[in-house]
Amino acid sequence: NSVSIDGDVAWISTDNQGLYKIRIRDYKLLAHYSVSSPRVKLSTNLLNHVFVDSKHRIWFSAAYLGALFMLDEKSGVIKSFGIKEGLTDSQITSIEEDKDGNSWMGSSNGLLKYSPHAQVFIRFGVEENLSSFGYFNNSSFYKDGWMYFGSAKGLVTFIPDKIKYNSLLKPIFVTS
Repeated sequence: NSVSIDGDVAWISTDNQGLYKIRIRDYKLLAHYSVSSPRVKLSTNLLNHVFVDSKHRIWFSAAYLGALFMLDEKSGVIKSFGIKEGLTDSQITSIEEDKDGNSWMGSSNGLLKYSPHAQVFIRFGVEENLSSFGYFNNSSFYKDGWMYFGSAKGLVTFIPDKIKYNSLLKPIFVTS
């Protein structure tokens, strides 16, 4: 389904075979993670997207499972993120990391920002004047401080440093 490059290693997510780690120079299979892996087991083999961050952690989304996962290969630990962790949409279609280590994710329900320092997800949608909320698989890019995400309504571009999120709650009105 998708490929993420980390130095001389390619991480490949698949529709039904889990996650592969391949050395690029000689195409050697270095690891295969699946539901039947001997050491680190996945919850499903149906994966949507894979991304390797600057700390060499492997992020992947699972089709139909309602979660986003982060594999720390050194420790062999997979952490899952779902509604309990503040993830408002589990259909993650693309991921990019900004210079501050925040992960930006396209989803079927908006753009998400994950702050590893605060360990929170923030959702940006039509309420924040984004023209679209349905992002395409593997359609993101980060270069020279700019984020690019392909969506059903065109290209969404922004500079992460310039995004100011108003964390104040909007008023709630109860009517009869």
